[in-house]
Amino acid sequence: MFIDVKNIIKVDISSYRSERNECCENEASRREPVMLQAWTHKGWAYVFYALSAVNTVITCAGWGGWDWDRRLIGVAFIILAVHVSEEWYFPGGFHVQYNTMRGSSRVDRYPMDRLTDSTTVLVAMALGLVFIPLGGGIIMIAIMAFALFEVIGHTLMGIRMYRDLAIHGKKTIYGPGTTSAYGLYLPLAIIIACYAVHTGMGVGEWILGILCGLACVAAAVIIPELAMRNENSLYPYTDPGYYRRYPEALRGAAYPLNS
Repeated sequence: MFIDVKNIIKVDISSYRSERNECCENEASRREPVMLQAWTHKGWAYVFYALSAVNTVITCAGWGGWDWDRRLIGVAFIILAVHVSEEWYFPGGFHVQYNTMRGSSRVDRYPMDRLTDSTTVLVAMALGLVFIPLGGGIIMIAIMAFALFEVIGHTLMGIRMYRDLAIHGKKTIYGPGTTSAYGLYLPLAIIIACYAVHTGMGVGEWILGILCGLACVAAAVIIPELAMRNENSLYPYTDPGYYRRYPEALRGAAYPLNS
């Protein structure tokens, strides 16, 4: 009886390669969540606040020699660090209202989870490294549009959460990020609008600035969410923050993270 040794060797080698590749893939899949878990818990924050420090130093160092358009742009990125701190940490829980507004059945992870939101805030802060040195009226108007986007967004989310939770004792439209949106972003937007009118900015600059602002929202918020959202995300939030006092708001959430 003739035995085809070549085919046996080929089968054995291909089987070995298949098993080896599967082993490598499994090993990589085990490593990736561990690395991303660490990144989405605290790693992103170190990078974010480092970028914030760089933007703040640039703004303070150049303040005396800058026009007001560049100063206001620099101030906007200082405000961003305060705003993100309120949403994530003091008191935290922004994801609950955002995901509720989006009709989620799992408010701790969909469509916003730690991975999508950390990407959003890092992209937003990194834009400061480009926008602050560039300056200019168009970028200033883009910042104004972004600031108003934050104010409007927090207002709508605040109204929604108030309506949902008034029966459980909620008395205001406050949610994580509302204080900095109204107290910092809104005055900034008003100042920018007044300055733009005072300096006689043309209609074309207003339109381009608003379009630029919308493009920034798309790049920082919409695109990362569309690319990475996952209803079975491995990167849910571990703390409802402000909404800990309203357990009725924590629809489908599982705290703490069990990983």
